[in-house]
Amino acid sequence: MRSERLTLGHDRAVQPRVVPRCLPAALLATVVLGSTAGCGSGGFEFAPVSGTVTMNGNPLPGVTVTFQPQSSGTAAETGPGSYGVTDEQGRYTLQVVGRSTEGAIVGRHRVTFAATGPERAADDDSAAATPRLGIPPNVLNKQLEFEVPTGGADAADFELGSG
Repeated sequence: MRSERLTLGHDRAVQPRVVPRCLPAALLATVVLGSTAGCGSGGFEFAPVSGTVTMNGNPLPGVTVTFQPQSSGTAAETGPGSYGVTDEQGRYTLQVVGRSTEGAIVGRHRVTFAATGPERAADDDSAAATPRLGIPPNVLNKQLEFEVPTGGADAADFELGSG
């Protein structure tokens, strides 16, 4: 290797840096391994989860159900959350956030509920949006817990009540 002294303007000299030959290969390996880290299960065990959300025994359509795994570790160790939106019968099926995987990570979750947005008149898709009526904010703001078993759950049902 030869060393040169470069002059930039006045009397400032800059010494060129020597790049080890293995550095480009190490950078390439880091990029390739880093880009595949989000693929697959990431070491997490997923199980299918579905259920029904009701209020006072009646199905709640258009509610987003969110499952967030709970752990004493960091968010990266806890894993991705899951969500589903209830249909007209109040049924939902969870989908893992950012993945094409259905279900949720096996283990304990914090469960939250939110209205998915304004409703529109069924016969007029140009009608102005009207706020969702009949679901008290204290019902939608409830936070519950649910344990996702290894085999999954097809009856992860939540009765929110009105108070």
